[in-house]
Amino acid sequence: MQNAIKEIVDLWSSPGDDPSYTKILEVLKKHIPEEKQQIIEAYHKGYQHYKPCYRINDAHDYYNETFEQ
Repeated sequence: MQNAIKEIVDLWSSPGDDPSYTKILEVLKKHIPEEKQQIIEAYHKGYQHYKPCYRINDAHDYYNETFEQ
């Protein structure tokens, strides 16, 4: 999310810049895979501490159930 915010802020690099909502939405959509991967990795790291035996798809299932609604 921080990368998306930085990129959107950069769209307004001068006072006359006025990016469209479409451009902002494109930036946000472009960063979804990066954020998904970060969430999956964090899930794996946390899950390993509490349950040593886990399925590799648990993190993907968690992401899909939590964020793909």
